[in-house]
Amino acid sequence: MTDYLLDTNHLSPLITPDHPLHQRFLDARERGHTFALTVPALTETLLGISLLPRAAQNLAEWRRLMPGLTMYDLDRADGEQAARLQIQLRRQGWQLTTSH
Repeated sequence: MTDYLLDTNHLSPLITPDHPLHQRFLDARERGHTFALTVPALTETLLGISLLPRAAQNLAEWRRLMPGLTMYDLDRADGEQAARLQIQLRRQGWQLTTSH
């Protein structure tokens, strides 16, 4: 069993029933894998799927899938911990960027 943290690029395809990622998500969730997202990813996803011509269908599918996703709210402590982890990883030769 694996835990996944999804970003907007992975969340948006989930609302398209014939997208390959949609079925992979459903199958993995059925096998016990867990999926989560953060508030910024939620905001970007809802904005993107709401602006498309099939907004009503997109939002209906989103509401159907949402109960299977864990929501992580971020706070100051999370930001500080992320900075410490980036510093530690950079010192080990792994340079990561922070999304904005």
